[in-house]
Amino acid sequence: MKAVAAAVLVALLAGCASYRPLVMQSSITDPATYESDLARCQGYAHSVSPGARAGVGAVIGGLLGAALGAAVGDSGIGRDLARYGAVQGAASGAASGARDQVTVIRRCMTAKGYVVLR
Repeated sequence: MKAVAAAVLVALLAGCASYRPLVMQSSITDPATYESDLARCQGYAHSVSPGARAGVGAVIGGLLGAALGAAVGDSGIGRDLARYGAVQGAASGAASGARDQVTVIRRCMTAKGYVVLR
């Protein structure tokens, strides 16, 4: 479970606060307004929580791993599969949440009139 906690921590630290979209410079008329708009869009993106998605993924992955282990019939393998499933589920959930945060920022900046390239 330490690996799950580590995956959640990485997801939270790699959140949208550090993401800055590549914007066509000609679409920025006022740098101060751009920074304000970016901060507002990053704030909207915080509503998508990679940490929460990592937690849900860990639970689902752990349950699936445990079920597979139970089907095999070996409790040792079952525990290992549950741990593996939890770690994989947490990583997948965190990555999905981080991608969604980036999408929110891109869409928000586009809606504000910026030409977002990446």
